[in-house]
Formats: sequence, structure tokens, C-alpha cells
Amino acid sequence: INILFDGDDYALFVSNFTEYIGKPLELYREGSLRRNEYPIGIINNSYREEVKIDFVHCMEFKEAKEQWDRRVKRVHTDNVFIKWGIDASSKQRDTHTYLNIFDKLSSKKVCFYSDKTDIEGVVLLRRFLVEWAWNTRGNERL
Repeated sequence: INILFDGDDYALFVSNFTEYIGKPLELYREGSLRRNEYPIGIINNSYREEVKIDFVHCMEFKEAKEQWDRRVKRVHTDNVFIKWGIDASSKQRDTHTYLNIFDKLSSKKVCFYSDKTDIEGVVLLRRFLVEWAWNTRGNERL
């Protein structure tokens, strides 16, 4: 499934992975070819904290839900590997908050980050540094 999470939603999802993966996916927004929109699903946990999931390669929610449900059945919650990418220049949230959430995860994990840090499991990707610098400087190559 080619899916996309907002940063805050992903942080919530991976922090409570076992609970969210066991909850049903519900419709948040149907996809529309005419409006060039993909479907968005939503999962609520016990505390009514919702996580939105964008299904960027599906035309309608029914297709997204079928793919999601089929793949969720194959998940072994005792053998999960979390992969996360964090942009240090993100304006959405203080990236150190995301790094602290990542650091507290008990699963096997790796985080690709665009800055140096001492947190175990975080990998500096210089390629991202070049891409992000290139994109923020008016598309001028470094």
C-alpha cells in the first residue's frame, strides 16, 4: 500500500502501534478522480485519538480498505520494524519532539534524519541535506 501519514499522525500511530493496527479503518474522505483527490481513512484508538491515513495510489476508499485489511492480517505485532524519516527543517512541529517519540519506541527501528543527533537508531542522510537545501534555496544546486 502506498500510504502517507501527517507527521503528528504517524507519531501517534507508531507510539500506539499495537492498538491502532487492531482497530478498523473507517472512511474519512472518499477519493475523486474528477477532483484529483485520493481516499483518506481514519483509525480511532480507545481515547478517540484519530489517525488519518492518505491512500495516495487508490481511487476509492473501498479499494484502500481492502488492501489495508488484507495487509493488517499479515502483521505480527511482536515482530515490527518502524521506519521514520524526519526533516530537521520541518515547520510542522519541533523535530526534537519526534526524535524523543522515536527514541522511546520499543520496536526495532530506524530513523532517517537530516541533522546530527546522538539518538540510537537515527541515521544522518546527507542526500536529504542536499535535497532539502536545494529545495529551500530556489532550486539552486549546492
